Amino acid sequence: MRGIEFRVGRTGRVTPLVWLNPVVLEGRRISRVSLGSLERWESLDVRPGDQVAITLAGLTIPQLSEVVWHTQERSPLSPPPPQRYHLLSCFELTVGCESQLLARLTYLGEQLGMQGIGEGTWQALMEAGVVTQLLDWLDVEPRQLQQAYGIGEATATSLTEQFQVARSQPFSAWLRSVGRAAGE
Repeated sequence: MRGIEFRVGRTGRVTPLVWLNPVVLEGRRISRVSLGSLERWESLDVRPGDQVAITLAGLTIPQLSEVVWHTQERSPLSPPPPQRYHLLSCFELTVGCESQLLARLTYLGEQLGMQGIGEGTWQALMEAGVVTQLLDWLDVEPRQLQQAYGIGEATATSLTEQFQVARSQPFSAWLRSVGRAAGE
């Protein structure tokens, strides 16, 4: 294992993601595996440097099946406290909220039918300080969009058009995009 990243999803769930030295299984290059929950991470007690066994569930989804060997040097890890994150946390970019806000924006874009606007675009807009709250994109001008890495005039125009499409979505789509929890 190369490392562990703790991601906070849009509903506030903290998920450990294990980064691997790339391996090939069934012709697929695998470089990361989700552990699914903090509880599973704690029970496995995996740390960078450990050797793990990876399998493919259903021949498609990589999963960590077991820890083969724990490294002698146990790196301390501090996962985000799960009680800090929930359905009503992280609607703006503050310390510790980057991952959840990014997940919220990505989901919002999908639910409102924004074509060609995915996680990478939202990440660039957040890093440039153009979008720092869930609904900042509603008031952004094309010239502001161009401040983000990789967004030129043509892309800014396209993004602006997609934002207009999103504005015209029905109220039910807006409700789904900002407030609905997974599985509801």
